[in-house]
Amino acid sequence: MSLWNNLKGKVFPDLSLDVRLPFLEYVQGGTVQGEVFLKAVRTSRRIKGIQLELLEEWYEGEDGGKGRRRQRESAAKMELAREVTVHPGETMELPFTLHLPLNLAISSDHHRCFLRVQVVIAFAPDVTRMIELTIKPSPAITAVWEALSWHLGFASCGLTSTSRQQVFKFCSGPGTPADFRHIEHIEMIFVNEEDGLRIHMKAKVDLLGNLDADNYFTVAIPYQEMFRSDGTPAHQCIGERIIRRLWDALRPVDKSHLTGKEPSC
Repeated sequence: MSLWNNLKGKVFPDLSLDVRLPFLEYVQGGTVQGEVFLKAVRTSRRIKGIQLELLEEWYEGEDGGKGRRRQRESAAKMELAREVTVHPGETMELPFTLHLPLNLAISSDHHRCFLRVQVVIAFAPDVTRMIELTIKPSPAITAVWEALSWHLGFASCGLTSTSRQQVFKFCSGPGTPADFRHIEHIEMIFVNEEDGLRIHMKAKVDLLGNLDADNYFTVAIPYQEMFRSDGTPAHQCIGERIIRRLWDALRPVDKSHLTGKEPSC
């Protein structure tokens, strides 16, 4: 082997890396199962380690602004293998299971998620593959979105991201009950918990048409109330939970028709 071929083999490792996933869409808290395939073509390669890492990517600053910059942060990682050797003509298959964080950011124009597979090779550059994953909201968050639309007439009308925090905005519409027409919009931050969904809300209220006020409140809904025994969402119960909390937060206690009453679910 010539000096150039020897140098090329060290600088540009003769190792192929393939990552196979059955799906590219996952829900928060879901599980990614896949396989990593390594193959050495002409020479043996000593692998010092194989690492899997889940990366969140978002942008801070206003669109088009000079200070806008991309940020990346590790959300989860695992070591798949260490100190192995791949021989010529041999294909090494490494299955893996990676559990996604319960509150991994939902994919949007502002937020992206990547699975990075990095192979650390002795005396040669690392070999890396990046695969973009689409992260969908948890079933509980999806059920709340549906309940807001179907029972309260609030439609999704925006999303803002600050660091890893996502704020979802819902605006009132023709189907909004008369008692809540003075609410211009509701902003929500969702927190998936082990036994339920916690929602931090801010309601923008129009007072007398010329004065705005912000109202902050929180509601926690257990999963056993959000879903029926067959697993289908209990939209009416979710809607009533949110309505009751809105009444209690936006009206004096002695005038709230729902204070002290549990949702009929």
